[in-house]
Amino acid sequence: MNTENNIFDFATKELSQDAVICWILNWINFPDSDLYALAVEMFAMLGIENFDLNQKVTIKQQVNKADIVVALHGQKIILVIEDKVYSSEHDDQIRQYVEYFNKLDNQRQLNNNSAASYVVKSIYFKTGYYYDNDLEVVADIKINGHQFLDLLSKDKYRNVSEILDEYTAHLSKVLDYYAVYGNYLGKENERFYISTETIAQHNFLRTIFPKERWITDSGLYKVETGSSRGQKYAELVIFKNINFQEYNKSNCLFWRVDTNSDGPYLSLRLYDWYDKKDEKIKSIHNDLYKYCKEICSESFDELKGRIGLSWSGVQDGYNGNYYEASLFTVHLSEYLDEWDLKGHQLIKDINELTDRIVYKLSKEK
Repeated sequence: MNTENNIFDFATKELSQDAVICWILNWINFPDSDLYALAVEMFAMLGIENFDLNQKVTIKQQVNKADIVVALHGQKIILVIEDKVYSSEHDDQIRQYVEYFNKLDNQRQLNNNSAASYVVKSIYFKTGYYYDNDLEVVADIKINGHQFLDLLSKDKYRNVSEILDEYTAHLSKVLDYYAVYGNYLGKENERFYISTETIAQHNFLRTIFPKERWITDSGLYKVETGSSRGQKYAELVIFKNINFQEYNKSNCLFWRVDTNSDGPYLSLRLYDWYDKKDEKIKSIHNDLYKYCKEICSESFDELKGRIGLSWSGVQDGYNGNYYEASLFTVHLSEYLDEWDLKGHQLIKDINELTDRIVYKLSKEK
């Protein structure tokens, strides 16, 4: 195998990974092959134990937009596999696919139009980084990249197939990338990965606010990622729908990891969608911002001596024409450079300030 010219360094789309998964599973139809045992182990990973050697297996791609559909006719099971690399599930894809294949008429297309009642099982197969959105996905079984790599890397499957060796090498390289660039303390050309990589930003917020704080029903403390004009960021909401002057608009407070000319920063922001043309509503919005700023200031003052944070505003300050308004900003470079000395205190400070602000806002409800 030529490790310097790997076809999967070019075939990086999810359809290429679909093909690899189908190719591996399809060896189950060739019991005399060297890769039959790999297919058996992969089916076991997908929840199919005690494989029936005599049963027929049908594997199809893009059936009603489902990435991979596997019908095990002997056991009367249909596996619906949603395969992802860099993206995440959206629009309730898996639920829709399961509903589709639960209908007898739709099962016929996998069984030569013969009538049969199959059990449909869903698989979320993502080799890329698992964000919070991926953790929320509902599926019978979830597979991640490390699980897949552990299977493919077994000694007995090495040097059996150049295709398999190249894909395994590619997957290993991708997972190594996540390990390196997911480190928010890492740098490249003196620029922190937290300024350029959503993985690092996600990991940083999860270090500040562990997953145990995530309230799944409300979405509070869930990390969301995005980009604006090419600049990547991550956000985490701590409070929703501030009760203010009988103002019933939807709003929230959230922490945001972002970057400006001074480097990476963590800012607490107010988001409030309002009618900018309505002067009365705009005035209420401005008052709401001042109220939230006051809550932050009070909370900060009450914690003086207990936390080491310094109060500072964003470079551009507050602009009433924006839906987002910054309330409190921590410039992160000095903390990241001296994380062993300052990291633990920063985590403690941000949590204490957050809890105090949420407590004050909750009392107003």
